[in-house]
Amino acid sequence: MSRITNFLSKMLIPSLLMLIIFVIIASFSWKLAFNEPVPEFAAFDTNLYYSPDSVLEKYQWYSPEQRKLYVSNAFTFDLAFPILYVLLLLTVCAFFIKRLKQPKWLMVIYILPLLTGILDIAENITVSYIMLQGVGKTSALLASTLTATKWIFLYISIGVIGLLFATYCYTIIREKIAGQKP
Repeated sequence: MSRITNFLSKMLIPSLLMLIIFVIIASFSWKLAFNEPVPEFAAFDTNLYYSPDSVLEKYQWYSPEQRKLYVSNAFTFDLAFPILYVLLLLTVCAFFIKRLKQPKWLMVIYILPLLTGILDIAENITVSYIMLQGVGKTSALLASTLTATKWIFLYISIGVIGLLFATYCYTIIREKIAGQKP
């Protein structure tokens, strides 16, 4: 496990650069892909939460052509994006775990970003199914639940990174103070 942490901690800058480059390319390509963009509130995965009842309303904003395009984007752009942001979250966690010289049990934190990515991809698959097959009660409930759960795990992951950062800063300050005592 420490080899994984060492590898990931070295990938912080490359993963950040990959994500930035991807977002720039994807945002430009995404705008070109839709001749008639749908309103922002019609998007599924950018909302923190939506009710299962609102899935049909969102679905109806998309034309049949836009639904097909949504599915193709879900398995290109929207597959790469979770992989890249999960890699970034993992590298940031590894960066702090390595510097805090913590026991191996702290690497359990890696589960949070991994679950976030799995939930995001499951959400994309569910919404793609809805776009291809139409809205059903089960698929609407699953899509809204996956979206909300994904965002919860993402915010927990970011919160844990904030705690790791605070702990790292505290450790540095404590070591400097301890080094100044005669």
